[in-house]
Amino acid sequence: MRSWTGAGRALLLAMLAASGAEPAFADATFFAGSAAAPGRATLGAALGLALKPVGVEFEYGGAPADPAAGTAALRTGLFNLLVGAPARNGRRVQVYGSVGVGAYR
Repeated sequence: MRSWTGAGRALLLAMLAASGAEPAFADATFFAGSAAAPGRATLGAALGLALKPVGVEFEYGGAPADPAAGTAALRTGLFNLLVGAPARNGRRVQVYGSVGVGAYR
């Protein structure tokens, strides 16, 4: 099986970005994965709300402690404020800026 090169990945990303998407006013995402320690699940959720031209996003994630492996629990939180230029009808690109803060424990 052929592996993706850097140029192939960039081309795929450009094609996906050019395909466009419908506007979203609210977004909820749930995610699961594994932390660096084998068999250690990481779970979290993100919630976003887009109010023109300002939007907010909050994300929370965590991994439980594993005393047998000597790893502590990890909890993370992130808050972002988004400010965007008004989108023009028929345009697929909207310029925006983001600033945020995060914490972990």
